Amino acid sequence: MRVSRVSGRSGESFISPTVQREQIAHWAKLRNAEILEIHEDLDQSGGGFDRPGLQRAIERVEAKESSGIVVAKLDRFARSLQGALETIKRIHDAGGDFVCVDLGVDPTTPMGKMQTNLLLVLAEFELDRIREQWSTAREHAVGRGVHISRHPPSGYDKGPDGRLIPNATAPYITEAFKMRAAGKPYSAIAEMLMGAGAIVTTGSSHWSSPTIRHIIANPAYLGRATSGSFSQEGAHEPLIDEETFNLANGRRAEYSRPATTLGPSLLAGLLRCAGCQYAMKPDTMLNKGTGERVRTYRCRGDHASGKCMDRAAVLGNIVETEVIRRFLELMGKRWVSEHHQDDDLTDLIREAEEAEREMTIFRDDPRIISVLGPDEFVAGLRTRAERVDSANRALIEARSQDSQLLMPPTELRRMWPTLEVEEQKELLGSVWDAIFIRSGRQDPIEDRLLFFMHGEKPDGGPTRKRKATEIRPLDWERYAGRRH
Repeated sequence: MRVSRVSGRSGESFISPTVQREQIAHWAKLRNAEILEIHEDLDQSGGGFDRPGLQRAIERVEAKESSGIVVAKLDRFARSLQGALETIKRIHDAGGDFVCVDLGVDPTTPMGKMQTNLLLVLAEFELDRIREQWSTAREHAVGRGVHISRHPPSGYDKGPDGRLIPNATAPYITEAFKMRAAGKPYSAIAEMLMGAGAIVTTGSSHWSSPTIRHIIANPAYLGRATSGSFSQEGAHEPLIDEETFNLANGRRAEYSRPATTLGPSLLAGLLRCAGCQYAMKPDTMLNKGTGERVRTYRCRGDHASGKCMDRAAVLGNIVETEVIRRFLELMGKRWVSEHHQDDDLTDLIREAEEAEREMTIFRDDPRIISVLGPDEFVAGLRTRAERVDSANRALIEARSQDSQLLMPPTELRRMWPTLEVEEQKELLGSVWDAIFIRSGRQDPIEDRLLFFMHGEKPDGGPTRKRKATEIRPLDWERYAGRRH
């Protein structure tokens, strides 16, 4: 159940939690269904899908604790078609049912089954559109030689057109490749870079082995612009030839690790334990209730410099959901603060909003499907969805002229689930240098995290190749007021 604003509201347009609860209870009584949990999101907009109650309800379905989700009205569940369809598909993929009382979307009835299938067909259609429009934006940007990540690789600056330009650190990056190709360890390369006074792209003069390892593996130094499967040769001046690049990367096998059954972890290398400042170890554990393996992050505890006395541990889905929420929230604020909306762009945004509004009205009127019939309803909805698609394409193309590729918050939220984990990691790493988590499993996850932008991470913390002389907990109180 959701209410966008509680205080001072009344009248027919205000669908209170009590009314919603009664409608859901009435449906359950008719179907002999048991309501296991009630999740309320009060003072929450229907435009976002990171609402606490909704997320807890979905997690129950995914954990097989509930067999589905019931909502009184579709507009209590969501205000946008794309987000609603994607979330319904997530529920369905987890083996759960979705029931919408006011529209008669009830999988226990023939009509409800048909409507559920229509929604799932539309969900696939919407997901394909979102993937296509994001891919088109990235393909066009890479084709122009734009470096899409927010921060340029060390040794480069980003020009006004988004392309990379070598800077004063470039010769030392070239030397780093040659040293690695000759078999020199990362520690020796780090000493060379720090001795030369070379600057990391974040503005720091400290070079760590993980930073250098990331540089050695980056094809941008070959003059190549890349994003996912898209690549453009000759996008900018290379700092190294391909033979040296291959030799340098041919020695990376000693650092490779077997992949876990859950695939790459989103926060590996980014999430750190506040009790010792060491990177958290991505791991898996068996969920005894479902028999499935789930992602975890935990402090190893015993380090070369001593033992962590306040080890942190957290379930992956809890911390990753919160980090993604904070990232999307931050990007939304940047869109508002950094983006100059000229008249043309304002018109594009207005057109996208009007198209979305028209589609929502068509979708949410229960009389339409009964008058038109299923085939004409789907055709009409697709026509309106294509108008939304066209408006969003124009908006994204206009925004892709900006080398930062900042997107409207709604578009970024829609695009996020379609990205590969490595692409998501790249976006998170373009904003934060480190995220610290403290112990306290009973505390809300938002109170256990501290986020540090590039250049703000406390100096002197341990790295994979540089041993700390002693265990040094993060001074939590000192930095608690600087949360980002």
